[in-house]
Amino acid sequence: MADKIRVQFDFTPEAQEDLIELQKDVGASTKAETVRYALQTLRWVTNQLQLGNKILVQENEKSPPARVVFPYVRAEQRAANEQLRAAGKRSSAAD
Repeated sequence: MADKIRVQFDFTPEAQEDLIELQKDVGASTKAETVRYALQTLRWVTNQLQLGNKILVQENEKSPPARVVFPYVRAEQRAANEQLRAAGKRSSAAD
């Protein structure tokens, strides 16, 4: 068995409800497994954003894809800032 490190969280009642609901939604056997799934998902999101990729969601086959924004992910903030700087440089060069 791999070494484990115990981590303890203080959740609000609402966060606890969210965790239990997510546990059911993803079919996790424990709350810890649910948190591990969430960490894996957030790691994937962060990696994609650091690579400069966009994450899109499409409501149905006929609707256009929409970009998903993750304002709490620093990689997303850096990419947005870089886009603004690049747009500013292009604008200045055109003047």
